[in-house]
Amino acid sequence: MPHFVWFGILGLLLLYTSEIVMFLAKKKSQVHLRRYHPWLGTVGAISLAVHAVWANLLHVGQPHPLLGFIGLTAIAGVYLGYFAMSMAKKVKVKRWRKIHWQIELGALMIATFHALWFLIRILGR
Repeated sequence: MPHFVWFGILGLLLLYTSEIVMFLAKKKSQVHLRRYHPWLGTVGAISLAVHAVWANLLHVGQPHPLLGFIGLTAIAGVYLGYFAMSMAKKVKVKRWRKIHWQIELGALMIATFHALWFLIRILGR
């Protein structure tokens, strides 16, 4: 398995952990976990960015499969959600917070689909 894949796996695991932490903080009244959410989300987004850049540099000049573009869409969604959260902190508007978690959850689902597709493709060789 190529080394850049591990950055994608790490990024997905960190983003899932970030989502679980916020679920526990909101639904299970474990508010002390909330402080880990920004750190996990930031490191997960950076890891996914490293994965995307590395993968695209290795595959320069090769045709990109449709799922590669879907992966890039997921990365764009992660950073759009990150932008929405930074706007929520700057302008103190609740709408940005609501958009943040919806975009992030959607991007995480797209990224998971992308990862599973390529995992099946790589292991099927």
